[in-house]
Amino acid sequence: PYIAPEDDEAYANEKSGYDYSEVFQLREYAPGDSLKQIHWKLSAKTDRLVVREASQPVSRSLLIFWDKNTAASSPEQLDAMAETVASVCQAVSQQNIAYTLCWSDGRENSCADIEDTDSLLREIPRMLKKGADTYMSGLEKFMEADSARTFSKTVYFAAEAPGALERFPGGDITAVLCTDTPPECPYRVIAYTPESCIHDMQIIEL
Repeated sequence: PYIAPEDDEAYANEKSGYDYSEVFQLREYAPGDSLKQIHWKLSAKTDRLVVREASQPVSRSLLIFWDKNTAASSPEQLDAMAETVASVCQAVSQQNIAYTLCWSDGRENSCADIEDTDSLLREIPRMLKKGADTYMSGLEKFMEADSARTFSKTVYFAAEAPGALERFPGGDITAVLCTDTPPECPYRVIAYTPESCIHDMQIIEL
């Protein structure tokens, strides 16, 4: 999976990241570097290829939320959602994108700021520890407790989308739903099934 960066993020010039309009450092070209990293004017002056390394966002504008509480899910659905969330998080971390990871933890939510793959790996066992409790969607609980937190992009994982998602101030919202009957709604929906998740997650762009 690929996560496109947002245009309105603040960046830290002291840390490498993914925004090529903000320079972290200049260095010589290495095999595998993207062509959009090349500093063409400086390369022409120095007669060698020079690339720009990008800066890392200071603020976390991306929220990844796994809501286990929207519907009674089968063990196969829960396994598929767990694999899908972990796969997307790993892909995002490999792109050097800092983000906030939240998940429903029974009747509460847990959140963690993810800096890199190591911090993600520390949180995955916690994320998988508790199952669902459908008395209230995790999203509604989040809006109750963390209404002041805003994000420019939200990737929301669940078995079905709650009505509260249309009111969620999560910026650009993509709902990744483990269902074979995707709903009609005003935000983007990506649907998959336990049988198709491995294939579908390899080709999506969020």
